[in-house]
Amino acid sequence: MVGSKAPIRCKVKEVRQVHYSERYSPEKISKFRESVIDKQDCYTPLTLARQEYQERQTKLFGEPLRFDDEDSH
Repeated sequence: MVGSKAPIRCKVKEVRQVHYSERYSPEKISKFRESVIDKQDCYTPLTLARQEYQERQTKLFGEPLRFDDEDSH
């Protein structure tokens, strides 16, 4: 339940492998980038998204979100 207490640790069960096509993927990636640039007001910049979830985490649990692969110092 959200808001009850801070999670201690979680583990990703499965990450599906992404199929990459030498022929089609570069074109799809290029089209996606162009659509993001054309509609910048529809997307949240990564830095702002990180800031927002850290603020939510701190507000809910009193401490920022930490990842196992980050240096804790």
